[in-house]
Amino acid sequence: MISNLELIRRTYEGSSEENGGNLLAVLSPDVEWTEAEGFPYAGTYVGVEALMKGVFQRLATEWTG
Repeated sequence: MISNLELIRRTYEGSSEENGGNLLAVLSPDVEWTEAEGFPYAGTYVGVEALMKGVFQRLATEWTG
């Protein structure tokens, strides 16, 4: 089993594609992910599909760099 620190490193230190795959590999299907109030994607996303659509797909299409 990998440490929490290694898990976090795997989701930030590679390419966007690698990071996404590493994150998906460890998320529970019923994940609850909360983006803080006041941020562009504020709210709680329940489930992998809701998280991907509500946060990560938006990040990929609305931001550059």
